[in-house]
Amino acid sequence: MRFLILLLLIPALQGCFPPPPPPHSVNVDKEVFHSRHWNLAVLDLEYKPLEGTQLAGVVSSVSASPDAGQVVASLLANELGKLGNVSIVERGQMSELLGEQKLQMTGVIDSSTAKEIGKILGADAVVIGSVSDYVNWTAVLLPGSTVSFSMRIIEVQTGKVITSGSITKSDDFSIAFQNAQNLAQQLISEVAAR
Repeated sequence: MRFLILLLLIPALQGCFPPPPPPHSVNVDKEVFHSRHWNLAVLDLEYKPLEGTQLAGVVSSVSASPDAGQVVASLLANELGKLGNVSIVERGQMSELLGEQKLQMTGVIDSSTAKEIGKILGADAVVIGSVSDYVNWTAVLLPGSTVSFSMRIIEVQTGKVITSGSITKSDDFSIAFQNAQNLAQQLISEVAAR
């Protein structure tokens, strides 16, 4: 009897959990990125948080932080700073310099804006990107998080994208920050290995 109940519950619960994430990607211009030392400015990533609690069947999702773009940018800066060919422009120094120029580190930043900001900061390259998911969720009694972000490293002198990557993960029994930390480590490890 228990086996029959279990067989009936499995199909009913399959639609309750978040779908599996898409595969991630990493592209590195090896000849450019690994050939020299880089002074990188990591700008806040774009992020539009969910408003309120989102319900989809028995899954409820809530934005884990309205500052997810800053959180992920800090995690990326930390991981990039561990690479032997990278130095990071301090975020406090960036705020001060950009404030003097009346520019902000947040908002939509394209390649030409990144080049301008990079020149002001004295950086060789600028890291920009976006966070599309930074949520904590609960499905039935199972908590978890989904984090998804992309980043590009743009060479200031040429405006060329020298490295790009995107990564997504839904993780049971984790909070978004922990999930994002693991993803930043994984993404930058792959950048270093290519």
